[in-house]
Amino acid sequence: MKTLLFTGDDGYNALGVRLLAQIFKIDYEVTIVASKVQKSGAGGSVKAYGSKEWGMETIDGIDAYWVEGTPADAMEFAQGYFKNGFDYLISGINIGENIGLSTITASGTGGAAIRALTLGIAPRVIIMSWMQTSQDSGNWARETKEEVVANYLEYPGKAVKFIFEEIINNDYFGKKLINVNFPANPTRDYKVTKLLQDLTKFYKYPVIVSDNTFAYGEQVYNYTEETKSDISTDVGALLSGYISVTPFVIE
Repeated sequence: MKTLLFTGDDGYNALGVRLLAQIFKIDYEVTIVASKVQKSGAGGSVKAYGSKEWGMETIDGIDAYWVEGTPADAMEFAQGYFKNGFDYLISGINIGENIGLSTITASGTGGAAIRALTLGIAPRVIIMSWMQTSQDSGNWARETKEEVVANYLEYPGKAVKFIFEEIINNDYFGKKLINVNFPANPTRDYKVTKLLQDLTKFYKYPVIVSDNTFAYGEQVYNYTEETKSDISTDVGALLSGYISVTPFVIE
């Protein structure tokens, strides 16, 4: 049986990771290795000094290893602990979309995948994210109960497995890294896309900086119909209701 490792930046017990485990545990030998708590936005950073604690629990009948550190730290642990590596690796399912190279590399989910690839934990890796509704995002962030996981087996669950099999059958579209984004509404239609190069076409820039509070706000969407209609990019495909499948390389 082929081996499959799951990781991400939302924590080893996160709903997205547990959903992956439920989807694939019948057909693959699955393992979870991830940060102990949510580390969104950690990128590829690692803890610079001192040792890092780790532990193991059984979640839904699956061995789940947690690391007191970043998602990249979790991959350092995986490379040291699992001497034979894994056949496949999925980092996700991330809360919210990861589009464009600069967003992927800033994401802990993306950072874990890239670290895993460079450490040789798996020969090729997949990043998976879901552009959720506000209600789904709230559940994703806080709920880890098995009955809540079951609510998402239809979507994005079945779509995740379908896309994974499409990627395998198409030999990863000739690349070692694949970034997948699922739209909010259920679909299996996908486009093979390129990364958005200019983030100002999707997010509002410059950010609004306050001299009074010494703070600035969160990223907000700010895109045009031109951006949405260009389904050759990950953003355009996603906004048009398609699953975006983006093969790419890190130079």
